[in-house]
Amino acid sequence: MASPVPVLLLSGAYDPVTPPEWAERAATTLPKSRRLVFRSAGHLVTSGEPCALAAATTFIETESLPANACPGAGKPPRFTTP
Repeated sequence: MASPVPVLLLSGAYDPVTPPEWAERAATTLPKSRRLVFRSAGHLVTSGEPCALAAATTFIETESLPANACPGAGKPPRFTTP
């Protein structure tokens, strides 16, 4: 069943609980949805990605997001060595 309600789907590429593929499937029934996948995040996207929290706040307030929201979301994780 489709829903006309605006929905923001935030996913972390390394989420073992609710993988990005699930958001992709959900989006097929949510015509007013926006998806953002954070390549360097896991399950708690809004706690580890400041832009994700800002995007969620903007979406709640305006029911939309600019096309260039969270441009760094597609960047792969950076690994550092001691």
